[in-house]
Amino acid sequence: MSDLPTRLLGSELGGQIPAGFEDLSEAQLQALASAVRDARHKQRDELSRALSAALEHVPFLLRGAVKRVLAP
Repeated sequence: MSDLPTRLLGSELGGQIPAGFEDLSEAQLQALASAVRDARHKQRDELSRALSAALEHVPFLLRGAVKRVLAP
């Protein structure tokens, strides 16, 4: 088995893969890494939309300062 799918999944998870994952096939590891990456992108987009929606409740003159405090 190639080490690349294991490294890809490990980088998506931010470290070592959990025990037992080494038993997965290369295709399964690649699919899991892709699913994690897609979920993180979706989460980032949803958080951005939520921040924008929340800022609509803040007075216009304060939005810039509040956004700088809340946004990473």
